[in-house]
Amino acid sequence: MRKKRLFFLVPFLEGGGSERVVVNLFKAIDRDCYEPTLVLFQKKGIYLEQLPPDANIHVLDVNRTRYAFVAVANHLRREKPDIVFSTLGHLNLLIALLRPLLPANIKFIARESNTISVHNKSESFPKVFDLLFKTVYRRFDTVICQCQYMKNDLIENYEFPAEKIAVINNPLDFAQVEKKLEAVPQVFSHKTFNVLFVGRLNAQKRVDLLLESMALLPADVSLYLIGKGELRQELEQQASSLGISHRVFFLGEQKNPYQYMAQAHCLALSSAYEGFPNVVLEAHACGTPVVAFDSPGGTAEIILEGINGYMAPFGDVKGFADNVAKLRETAFSKEAIRKSAYDRYNLDKIVSQYKEVFTHLTSR
Repeated sequence: MRKKRLFFLVPFLEGGGSERVVVNLFKAIDRDCYEPTLVLFQKKGIYLEQLPPDANIHVLDVNRTRYAFVAVANHLRREKPDIVFSTLGHLNLLIALLRPLLPANIKFIARESNTISVHNKSESFPKVFDLLFKTVYRRFDTVICQCQYMKNDLIENYEFPAEKIAVINNPLDFAQVEKKLEAVPQVFSHKTFNVLFVGRLNAQKRVDLLLESMALLPADVSLYLIGKGELRQELEQQASSLGISHRVFFLGEQKNPYQYMAQAHCLALSSAYEGFPNVVLEAHACGTPVVAFDSPGGTAEIILEGINGYMAPFGDVKGFADNVAKLRETAFSKEAIRKSAYDRYNLDKIVSQYKEVFTHLTSR
């Protein structure tokens, strides 16, 4: 049987959750059935080092999605893969717009990375994006939603055909996590209760609310933030204004965030909305409980109250602080948290669900 040519299309391999999912799928997909290829706008990003040495990579040499129309169209017309798998909202829309110009026998799959109706509000022209998702988006053969919340959002707000949606949670590469935790140094002080944030420092993540919560907690609670973003300077100034800058530490981007996750007392997620946050899954893979806001997205489908974390209503900074304090007094089982995460999200289980989607599409 001829191997199916499977193209994973993503702009770069920077440190985002969607890029991590693509890399995990690319590495784990069955080479006996598929011939996987990474198609990148630019060959850059911290996840490049996680690829196998013989990884097949095509580089389009464009800088942004808005400039990629011609390059993507020409490449797919020339290569004629069996399946194209894309992720990230703007790129998915580009593919949907191009679909009538591309070979009809290519199957197109979009993986959505966010709750669309909420995310579109942050776009420069929200109504235009809403219209595109209601019209051209249905040109995809299948859309992968990471959680039930995202599926419902797509159906209820964009009248997307339910039969074209598959709900597949994000995969966790436990072997990769365990490898990264071998012989790691001590990164936190034993004298403080250490809260960790991992993510982009942008408007979606609402780190400003996390800092407000920190200001309500005792002086021996420290916050460490891993990630970069346009709001870093503003957040540093806020921490200073709140009088907590001496216990808030901006660490920038880290190649091995798992050593911080494993040693933190808890992970904090303060986002205004999410898709299905990888950072929560990864914290649980390290046995670390999570305190989060209950905001639109799949976070509430991951956190089991009192078992692997706590949730507060979005924007309730006192409730968030109270949950951190409650977590401090709760004897969580690291092993139980790890086992629950493995049973629900292990890489083999999730990849097999993707394979079912690929097989179904190419057999039609």
